[in-house]
Amino acid sequence: MAQEPQTTHSLPLTARERLAEQIPVLLPMLADAAKAVRARGWDDGQTLSPGATVDVEPAQQLLAMYARAALSAGHPRARVFEDTNLLGRYIWNFLNFELHHRKLFWVDESLAWMLTETRLDIEGRELRLPFPSFALAFADRGTLEVAEACLRRDQSYLRDAPLRIMTVHVTRVPEPEDVVGLELAFFFDDGREGAWPYLVARSLHVRPSDHLERILASRPPGVDVDAIDDIFRSDELGRLVHLVINAILFTTSCEEPWRVLSSPVAGVRAKMVGWGKKRRAEGARLLRESSSEEVYHLPGKIPIAQVRALREARRTGGQMFARFMVRGHWRRAQASWEDQRVRWIEPYWKGPDMATVVEREYVLKK
Repeated sequence: MAQEPQTTHSLPLTARERLAEQIPVLLPMLADAAKAVRARGWDDGQTLSPGATVDVEPAQQLLAMYARAALSAGHPRARVFEDTNLLGRYIWNFLNFELHHRKLFWVDESLAWMLTETRLDIEGRELRLPFPSFALAFADRGTLEVAEACLRRDQSYLRDAPLRIMTVHVTRVPEPEDVVGLELAFFFDDGREGAWPYLVARSLHVRPSDHLERILASRPPGVDVDAIDDIFRSDELGRLVHLVINAILFTTSCEEPWRVLSSPVAGVRAKMVGWGKKRRAEGARLLRESSSEEVYHLPGKIPIAQVRALREARRTGGQMFARFMVRGHWRRAQASWEDQRVRWIEPYWKGPDMATVVEREYVLKK
């Protein structure tokens, strides 16, 4: 019997939804702020430049309200100043996201692994964005383990609970001449009550002739490389940036249309009417923890069980994986082709059946 196509996603709360738990007026403010910006005359090809949110009255009011409330609660002035500035960074990402109609892509476990095993072997001129501002959501354990290892490099991060989701907001920022400026805002969330998603921001500067592998080490002009925190020089953050850039390339190169998945929230709420007490409690938990966002689903083609076996093969040793795993890559379109999008040559396993590998417990050694 054919399997019913998936119609809803299973994502936990995204970064903006989690912050709205702590600041309930956030989402209405974002809607009002977007309305105010559009009223000035707004081109959907634009983005707000960093720092511009202070000129948007609803955002300015929220920041002032937050600062007053924190001072009234007795928090030190220096800490209030720091937290209010941080909140401004969150709002800048979320407001650009709102202005571009909240375009959210869910990269599922299979595709995340396939993109991790794909080389960035093309030039910067091939990097095109699906929208000037959008977000990518990752909730698979493999990606989150890399994110957790990345956070262990940050001395300011003091939590140790497993992450539940990584939401990455991608925003194009103005740059001179032919440079493409990107702000990648990684929001890491472990679901801890009362905590904001943890933000690590990474700026990229891409020129048409730049090899995309090299942009992973790019820095804003004038930044002293020796003065930056260890996390920004870590292999783990580099791997996350690599994954995000590959995901962006995938969104603009895939031939099949993006499939929209709705939130499970409305369906759960409707079903709860006839449920008993125990099931209603479970339903209430799902409502609290599930994202209400509509998403574009980006699926991979390798079955999840095989992906997990391949991930274990990489973790436990290198010889067999290096011998039989053929990494993916990007191929530039020929000048004579009508469709000038880059082509993704997917990674594949050319060795023995993975079920056999796992069953026989191969010992993989470098």
